[in-house]
Amino acid sequence: MKTYAAGEPVKAGTYMNTATGQFISFEGPEKAILPAGQPAKYVKIPIGLVFIVGPLMGLAYIIFLPLAGIGSLAVLGVHKVRGGTLSLTPKQAKQ
Repeated sequence: MKTYAAGEPVKAGTYMNTATGQFISFEGPEKAILPAGQPAKYVKIPIGLVFIVGPLMGLAYIIFLPLAGIGSLAVLGVHKVRGGTLSLTPKQAKQ
């Protein structure tokens, strides 16, 4: 894929800032200029790829967010149980 620099004129399409992940779309037959201000690189994203990857990212979010919550609760529960049983053992006296 060809990369474009900030401030460079480009054709219509969807471009992604590789540093921030921000998408910028340009429409129309005239050339547009990518936002300048900070040194950034942009990659032109084919619209077909956006239609395929977008829903897949949403599906991954829907699936893994509840799993992350359940996993966090499981880790918290294990730490509580281990901490509770370890605190019941007699402590060694300082010498």
